[in-house]
Parts: sequence; structure tokens; C-alpha cells
Amino acid sequence: MKTKQTTKILLSICILCMYLSFPANAEEIDLSGRVIDEQSEPLSGVKVYLETANMTAYTDASGYFNFFVQNNPTAIELTTANSERISFDGNRLLLNCENQHIIVDMYDITGKFVKRLLDEDNLSGVYSLYPKAYLENEPQSIYLVRAILDGELFGYKVSKMNGTVFSQGLHAAEKSAATVPSINMKSTQAVDHLIFTHNSYKTKQVPVDNYVANIGNVTMESNVINAPVLSGPSTTYSLYELNWSYNWTGNQSGDDHYELEYSYQPNSGFQVLIYYPDGDRTSPYSESLFPEAQDVGKTTYFRVRAKSGGVYSEYSNTIGVYCPMLEMTSIAAYDNPMMKQSNNSAVENTNYKTSNLAVGVWYQYNLGGFTEYAITNSALYFDIMNFIEGRTIQSAILKLHVISIPGDMNTDYKVRALAGSWNTNTITYNNTPARYTSYVAVEDPPYTNAIPWEVDITSIVQAWANGSIPNYGVILEDNHIVWPGYTAIRISYFHSLETAPNNGYKPQLYLEIK
Repeated sequence: MKTKQTTKILLSICILCMYLSFPANAEEIDLSGRVIDEQSEPLSGVKVYLETANMTAYTDASGYFNFFVQNNPTAIELTTANSERISFDGNRLLLNCENQHIIVDMYDITGKFVKRLLDEDNLSGVYSLYPKAYLENEPQSIYLVRAILDGELFGYKVSKMNGTVFSQGLHAAEKSAATVPSINMKSTQAVDHLIFTHNSYKTKQVPVDNYVANIGNVTMESNVINAPVLSGPSTTYSLYELNWSYNWTGNQSGDDHYELEYSYQPNSGFQVLIYYPDGDRTSPYSESLFPEAQDVGKTTYFRVRAKSGGVYSEYSNTIGVYCPMLEMTSIAAYDNPMMKQSNNSAVENTNYKTSNLAVGVWYQYNLGGFTEYAITNSALYFDIMNFIEGRTIQSAILKLHVISIPGDMNTDYKVRALAGSWNTNTITYNNTPARYTSYVAVEDPPYTNAIPWEVDITSIVQAWANGSIPNYGVILEDNHIVWPGYTAIRISYFHSLETAPNNGYKPQLYLEIK
């Protein structure tokens, strides 16, 4: 099979990471950098989005971009220091006041005033204030809180990322602390993210921890995605499970996902079967497919493609998997011969669980009429409903291994579906359940013991499968009880579960199922 494989372009990122403290004047943003391709050539028209600040810039002809904002001189001193009078843990602003004046204001990251949270004269006591509550309808993720307590300035950074929105207002600390759940806050060491997008390149995200910095060169990666190469399959098929092992080669990391498609035609009609969100095909995949009835006896075609940054790769090569008809052989769960004898009434009430299976009639004839006769039947049950229910039965063949054939072949046998339950330990000729008259298969006696005797009981098993009748098993009977006017032995004997030398000789039901 001929395949195509494009050469993978090695991608790299060259980022000058800056680990600087948050600027003293938080209202100032002066963030710049340059975007280049894998050959270090400048890229123009790249959209650069400063995520938390909700600002957008585009690279110029030389690949440069810049964010610059300088607001009014409402400078906010940012501190992480807490004192006995005021502290902030990322969720709760704890105030310890003694008849003091306190003002709490909120600003965005550029230093622009957003809203006043608190303005109280002569506040006394320990209180909790939750700045997150005021961020619920605000568009950005990171804000600055300034608190002035009797002229002493405190500044804090608050993030609503991965946080809980608490009720607004001022609360007595001892009343609210027990009801506030602990929060695993997302680290705010990286103040923001720059997101670079371009139709011909993969989207790139770069963290920045300072709004006044030059992050240097950012290398964009080409959006060319190699098509996967599908190899295999190796298949095993048992019961209703088609196991198909296949490999993907030409792997590359960073793909968003993969889509496995199937069709019943080799070149058209494909639709998605499995969607793999895993973004790294660095090892082979193995998938177990469960064919529907329409799959059986057909070749199903498969192909796969990768996606990255909103762009799909070309399709892989196509592989065909043939789904064979399900073939299974079930050994009888239990079986019993039954007998009636004209000169011994005890026989018809006797359980013969451990005997050979038998079917037919024996006649002893003397001058003046019959002196003795015997009738033999056999019941069998196959525990197959879990395998056949709701399925289409293509074929069902009962197979019995012959011990002896009848001396007189002037008869035939019938297999009928039983209409009631029975117990292998108690069934006799006299208590055998009723039979269905509409579900019957007729076959000649076996003519040799060299091969199994076979009866086609497809119609009976199909009725079990589609729910027309319940499965109580089948009974083998002589279909031609006619007094011949002479001594006749028309009984055949077969191996039962108890008398078979091994599993291969036990009563079997061979099935072909869709």
C-alpha cells in the first residue's frame, strides 16, 4: 500500500523570560517583543493579545509589537507585606481597626479606578472584606486593591481566577471566617499571558510576570501538520468483539486531537468513529471495535487525521478491515435421554441423566402381534441467550457424535423446541414438558458413526434470538412411529455430556451469527 508522509518541521520557541518584581507604579504598561518564524525572519500581522489586561496589538513589518499605557498619576503602591492592622491572603482582606477611618478602593491593572469598596469613619473591631465579590461582573482577571488606614497605605493584587465569589459587604471576622471555604488559588507569579495568533502558524501562549519588560524574540511554529501513517491491522475476532490493533507513525506532539473515520467504501462516505482528544501520538494505539449487524461480512475502511491550531493534517493512508461472520460452537449445558417401555412401567418414570443420548423406536414382533416395544427421546439445553439475543442467526446446526446407527433405516427423526422448563436431575419420559408444534426440524437417521450427525435447527434458534419463544431447549423424537409388522430396531445412540470421552464428542450447537 502506497503512503504519503510530509517532512516534519522542527519547531522551537525562543523566549527571553524575565523574572522581575511587579512594578512600583502599577498604572504603567510598557511591554514589547518581536515575533519571528523558524528561519528567524520577522512576521508581520501577528495578533498579540494581552489576556488579563484585555489589550490587543499587531506586529509591524519588522515583527515588533508593543503595549504602552500610562494613566493619570493615581499610583498604587503594591506590597505583599501584612501588618497587625491589615492583611490580605488572596481571598479575605482582614481589618483590625480601633475607631479609625478606612478607605478601600479597587483599580484595574493599569491603575484605572474601578470602584470604592469601603469608606468608613471610626470603624472599630476585626472585620473581613472580600474583594472577589466585587469582581463578578468585571471583564479582567487581576485587579489591584488599595487600602488606606488612617493615612497608612496598603496595596494588594487580587485575582478572580479559580476563586470563589463571596458575599459583598463588611463582615465581623469571627462570624464569617468559619463559613468561608479554603481556596487553592492559582499562582499569580505570572501576571499575565501573551497569546500570539496567525492563520499560517500555531497559536502560541507566553507567560509574562512584568508589565514593563521586553520579552525578546518569540518564534512562531508553522501550521503544517504531518499526516499520520496508519499501519496494520492485526485482527482477532471472538464473540462480538473485533479487536483491531493499529499503529500511528510520523508522530508529533502538540496536536490538538485526532479523528478516526470509517466508511464501507474505500474512497468516500467517511464519517468520524472515534475522537481522540489526546494531543500527543507518541505511542501506538489499540482499539477494540464492536461491529454492528451491517458490518458482518463486509470490509470496513479506516483512516485518521490530526488537528493542530485549528488546521487539519491530510488524511492518513486507508486500511480495510474485513469483519467475518461470527462463528461459535456451544456445548450443551445439560442433556437427558428418556425412555418408555411397554413391559416395564418403571422405565418411563426413571431419570437417565448419566446415559447415552438415544432417539427412535424398537419393536419386537411375534406371530399374532407385538410382544414388546420401547420409545426413546432425548432433551438438550444450550445456554446461548447472552450471545444470540437480538442477533440475526444465519445458521444453527445441532451436532451429535454417533455411537451406533439404527438397524432399520425406515424412519426419520425430528427436533422440536420445548415449551416448558425442565430439570436435568428429575426429567423423565412422563414429565417431559410440552413441545411447540411450529418449531420443528426433521432429519434422516445417521448412516455412519464416522462423522457427527447434524440437524439444521436455524428456525428454532432464530425464534429464541428474536423473542418469539423462550429457550427451554429441544427434544429429539422419532418422527415415523408406524408398526412395521416385523421386528425393527430404529434407535440411534449418541454421546452425552456424561459419556463423551472429551469435549469434542459432547453435544454441540454450531452458530453463525450477524
